[in-house]
Amino acid sequence: MERSNRITALIYCYAVCLVAIITFLFSSLTLVNSLIDRQDLMRSGWTPAGSPSLASFENYKMDIAAKLQRDDSLFRARFFPTEKEMRAMFDSAKEDKYLSNKHTNNKNLLIGVVLVIISSLLFATHWAWAKKLTRQSEG
Repeated sequence: MERSNRITALIYCYAVCLVAIITFLFSSLTLVNSLIDRQDLMRSGWTPAGSPSLASFENYKMDIAAKLQRDDSLFRARFFPTEKEMRAMFDSAKEDKYLSNKHTNNKNLLIGVVLVIISSLLFATHWAWAKKLTRQSEG
């Protein structure tokens, strides 16, 4: 009975070690991606299709003008932003994208670091336990 319990414990230890290694690898990938994205937060992240370009004010202005031309003519007749309003819209959209990507990047970095630490601790403790169980079964 004791031998059966030891084998079950060893299988459990090795399974946890395997899961910890896989988690460590995926978390490391998340960390590397976050560090790369951190170099240019404006180009990282997801941009919804049809969003105006934030590469430059001129690109943004052309995208907004094209969008307003496609929209309902009654709406265009009532509102077409001035240059000053368009610049404020551009600055606001750019700041929103930057802050959103910064938050996501910080969150991903934190999650990656925490998972690397947890998986490392799980691996180390279960590997040591498995070695102890192996020594006990031999002796």
